[in-house]
Amino acid sequence: SEQNAYIEKNILTQTVLGPSGTAKYCAIKGMDVAAKTGTTNDDNDRWLCGFTPYYTAAVWYGYEFNQTVHYNNGNPAGRIWAAVMTDIHKDLPNAKFEEPEGIIKKTVCRTSGKLATEACGANVYTEVFTSSNAPTEACEGHVKVRICLETGLVANEGCTQVEERVYTGRPEKEQNPVWTTTGSSYDVPTEVCPAHPNAAPAAAEQNGNSDGHTHTESEWRTDTASNTRYKVCIYCGIPLARESLPSSSSSNNSSSSGTNNKPSSETKTTNTTKKPETKPTPTPAHTTHTFSTVVSETPATCETSGKKVLKCTGCSETKTENTPAKGHTPGDWVTDTPATATTAGSKHQVCSVCGKTIKTETIPATGEPTPNPEEDPKTTPEPTTNTTSE
Repeated sequence: SEQNAYIEKNILTQTVLGPSGTAKYCAIKGMDVAAKTGTTNDDNDRWLCGFTPYYTAAVWYGYEFNQTVHYNNGNPAGRIWAAVMTDIHKDLPNAKFEEPEGIIKKTVCRTSGKLATEACGANVYTEVFTSSNAPTEACEGHVKVRICLETGLVANEGCTQVEERVYTGRPEKEQNPVWTTTGSSYDVPTEVCPAHPNAAPAAAEQNGNSDGHTHTESEWRTDTASNTRYKVCIYCGIPLARESLPSSSSSNNSSSSGTNNKPSSETKTTNTTKKPETKPTPTPAHTTHTFSTVVSETPATCETSGKKVLKCTGCSETKTENTPAKGHTPGDWVTDTPATATTAGSKHQVCSVCGKTIKTETIPATGEPTPNPEEDPKTTPEPTTNTTSE
């Protein structure tokens, strides 16, 4: 569609305008420029394909037979492209790519790609979308948690020294034990500060918060220090509910109350057994690995072997497989020095895949030249006739 074409143009302008752009030297003052650099295996070829609202051009830089392209000051194909295109645009009016109707601009989180929230901080940027692919979910990758500075745990409302910190919430799929996510920013605290046991936990909205994600309750967890149990959001760790556990002393008080010490005909029993904490069932270990997921792969070439890293579908175990070199494929013969009548020549054969020389041969001399009467005529003198007059 016209909208998708515009988005592709917008993406390609980042090669020229972006902070990590690989073709910044292709910028033309007053012009929108879209460009894409290219490099083949072993740096044998260099490409720059790009366009403006006026012209489109593509430049290839390389050798007839594959050799590594060495350069010190940017992609040589790009330098040629920039020199030519800058010159032919110098007298043209400024121009930008026309934005069609139906383009939507949204501020998104650079980490998650979802709609930015206050917790994303400065890690945001404005992106263009069509109506069919614009993000609708708020970023849940960053969450704010109120931390008690005395204990470093989730603050209660009674904590007086509190700091609001931003953490990177672990995505739902990475809560599976098969996934391993490292980094302190992922360690969102969930334990509530026990230093103020008489205070209720910090309030949190049940159906959402300032970060935009919807809270989802965990199983009950036990806080023995305050003799309470609580639930937290499984995504951000914010407390959602807390209640006191039954006290063992309450049953003793109720049974000993009264005006005499005679046993009562009715006995009120209080269940003081704490509800056991529910823990997730661990994933059962498997004895046979199934390595079918390709994590990374280095293809084999004509002369070098490759390797492939595979991951087990049921755990994080990996293994590496080596693939043998493919070997050269005979291609065309190329004449280096033509043979003459008296001098031998030479030729070489190249691999049709990588272009390297795989065989050389001598071209025999052609022999003595055959005389050409038209080019080297042999003249025979005519006999002289002496005439005698009487």
